[in-house]
Amino acid sequence: DLTYGIKVMTDQLFSPTRKERNRTRAMNMAKSAGSDCFLLDDIAQSFADRLAFMNREFQRPAEYSHLPAIAPRLAINCPKSERMDDLPEHCDLIIAPLVLDLAEDPLALLNQLRQKLAPDGMLLTACLGEQNLAQFRASLMDIEMALTGGAAARFHPRIAIQDLARLAVAAGLALPVADKDVIEVRYKNFFRLARDLRAHGLGNALTQIQPLRRDVVALANHQLFGPDSRPHTFEILHLAAFAPSPDQPKPKAPGSATMSLADALKAGEDQR
Repeated sequence: DLTYGIKVMTDQLFSPTRKERNRTRAMNMAKSAGSDCFLLDDIAQSFADRLAFMNREFQRPAEYSHLPAIAPRLAINCPKSERMDDLPEHCDLIIAPLVLDLAEDPLALLNQLRQKLAPDGMLLTACLGEQNLAQFRASLMDIEMALTGGAAARFHPRIAIQDLARLAVAAGLALPVADKDVIEVRYKNFFRLARDLRAHGLGNALTQIQPLRRDVVALANHQLFGPDSRPHTFEILHLAAFAPSPDQPKPKAPGSATMSLADALKAGEDQR
């Protein structure tokens, strides 16, 4: 998420070379002692919680991810694919953590995942939201403005929670449910935050970059980090949705209700 760079108008938002380098580094960091992928841990637990409510057994599950597999944590034995072309067809479950974050076209990616699902197949995905590190981003911009007289765009674009379910519907998915988790973390220094982001493959992947000046990094490290600093807030958005199927419940048409909302609320009050 934290990007030490600036986007210019090009055909591509992200650099394929930098994305691949970030993925390789994240996989290597996952193998080393002391690596902490706490965002991925939270996503895995949230996926497990959602699957616990499903009264069905999945016969053709798959994982689509560029990070260490989380399916084993869910007691799911399934193939893991890093390329869309390698993802099996007719899956009844696809888990896809942190893949929308670096998608050139999130709508197109959701549409591709929907095409890999069997009818009524379930998609579980998660990404960082629009409010991710919001206070830190604003403070870093203020510091850079004060020291340099300008500020570069240094963060990847993010999806707002109110748009995630809309994207799913636009991609042809049914019954989407979007919600979020918020995690607060207090960091000792700037560099540990950057390290955690890199461990999740979320380092700078913009097409062109402009490095942060050292004095900006030093002042940000002094003002925004340490035992007495404000915690940094991570926003994780979760989406559960299904491939369309004739057996799924259908939403009622607008205007088809037989009771007004006011009457329904009054009826609920009378029953308490």
